[in-house]
Amino acid sequence: MNETNKHTKELNLLYKDFPQYFVWSSSYKMWTRRIRGKVIRPVVTSHPTEGERYYLRLLLMNVRGPESYNDFLTVNEICCQTFREFVEKKGLLHCDNTNLPTSLEATCYQMPYRLRRLFATILVYCNPENSKELWEHFEDSMSEDFKNLGNIVAKDIHISVMNHINDILHSMGLDINEFNIVPEIITSSKIAKEVKEVYFERNIIVSDEELLLYKKLNTEQKIAYERILQRIFANKSGAFFIDGPGGSGKTFL
Repeated sequence: MNETNKHTKELNLLYKDFPQYFVWSSSYKMWTRRIRGKVIRPVVTSHPTEGERYYLRLLLMNVRGPESYNDFLTVNEICCQTFREFVEKKGLLHCDNTNLPTSLEATCYQMPYRLRRLFATILVYCNPENSKELWEHFEDSMSEDFKNLGNIVAKDIHISVMNHINDILHSMGLDINEFNIVPEIITSSKIAKEVKEVYFERNIIVSDEELLLYKKLNTEQKIAYERILQRIFANKSGAFFIDGPGGSGKTFL
């Protein structure tokens, strides 16, 4: 529309502003000028973990009057390979320096295990522009506990740290290879992955308060609860379907 319609081009709109001025005509199969009425302009959300989809949305919300996809891939006559690269060149990403103070402060008092978890959290939720640079900056601090084991070479320390961070990312549904931190591909065998899943399940921290919740179950909830536990303690597989109207306590159970 920006490419073919002179009036649209003059307006120089953002994607989210387009419905304010135009409406789709089912009769003419084309966009036409909006004549009357206000409009709610919903824009689909996207999380930074969605990769290129997130960066495309970021561009649609900030670049005015694009005429084609090429306008989202070319900066100063330089062709970008990805939307993220374009976003970086346009300066639309927050600088990674915003993550450095948090990480530097944490290295003063946090154990290496906690630093690795913090690093994984930054990767997932802060969407650092240069994750490799952050990794190189804090690798030593995140490796201290492995260095103290003794009889372990630098390469094995590096791999151990990466594997632990990868375990944390797996618990969030992601993989370390998605962040281009190191050139080598970090892999785990199927058996290793199963062992990790069992480890995480067996190391879930249950508070005293949570243990007392059993006393708050009603009669029907207790029946379901005890039948499920019987299967677990007997090491027998089974499927359970909890049925009931809204507000009857299914989620609490």
